[in-house]
Amino acid sequence: MRSGRLHAASEEELSDLSVWLEHHPDNVTEEVRFEAIDFLHQTIEAIETYPATVYVPTQFVSALHGVIDDWAEVLGAHNESLETTITVTG
Repeated sequence: MRSGRLHAASEEELSDLSVWLEHHPDNVTEEVRFEAIDFLHQTIEAIETYPATVYVPTQFVSALHGVIDDWAEVLGAHNESLETTITVTG
């Protein structure tokens, strides 16, 4: 099983990722997609200071890894960067 740690740079980046996750990546079921969005919203509410690192439930690792890769690519095309990352093991 894959596990993950989300290294959140800012509330704004987590919020952007939750919006982007509504439609990306393509290989995520609707159920996982919306549960992962919920996870991001709960994470935003729980984090008091940034940067922060949080455990990612196993069922969301692939979805968050994919959306972070997708969003980083989009930002990179506009000479911007995404500081939020995910470390995946297993």
